[in-house]
Amino acid sequence: MEMRLNDFNRRGAICAFNKALPQEVLDGLNSEELVIYRAIEKLQAKFFVVMKRINDTYMLVAPVFETQKKRDCKGIRVNNRRFWVNFMTFYVVPEKIMEAVPGKYLDYSYKTICAIYDSHNNVLREKWRKENEKRIMDQEHRRMARERKKNERRCNMDYLYPVPEYLQRAARRPYSGGLMAAR
Repeated sequence: MEMRLNDFNRRGAICAFNKALPQEVLDGLNSEELVIYRAIEKLQAKFFVVMKRINDTYMLVAPVFETQKKRDCKGIRVNNRRFWVNFMTFYVVPEKIMEAVPGKYLDYSYKTICAIYDSHNNVLREKWRKENEKRIMDQEHRRMARERKKNERRCNMDYLYPVPEYLQRAARRPYSGGLMAAR
C-alpha cells in the first residue's frame, strides 16, 4: 500500500505543504496562489488529505491535525495513528506548493473521504435548515402583521361609519319578519 511519489495528488492521498519552495517557483505564483501559499504557511496543519483533484494544476485539500482543534473535526487514521481533519475548511491549492509524503497513507481512503464529505454536508444541511426555519418564521410574522393591520383598519372603519340601531337589530335577527323599510 506504499504510495508512489508521482501519485500524491489522487483522491485520499496524504500530502504536506512544501515550505522550502525555490525562489523561482515562488516568483511564478500568481496573486491568488500567493495568497493561498501565505494562508497555508500560517496554518498549523501537519498534513493535508486530498479530497479531490480539480484539474491538472489544482486540487482540493483538507488540513489534518494531530490533536482535535474544534468540534468540526473528524477523526481519521493515517498509518494506524489517530489524526483529525477539519471538514469545514477546504483549500483549493496548486500542486506545485504541495509535496508527497512517502510512507504515509490513509487507511480506508474511500470510506474516510466519503465520511468527511458527509460530515461537511450534514453541517451545511443543518445550517440551511436553521436559515430556512428563520426565513419561514419571518414570513409568518410579516403575514400576521399584515392581517393585524387589515383587522385594525376594518375595526376603525366600523367606528368611523356607525350603523343605525334598526339595521343592527335586523342584522342580529335577519328572519324576524317582514321587509325592512326606512322610517
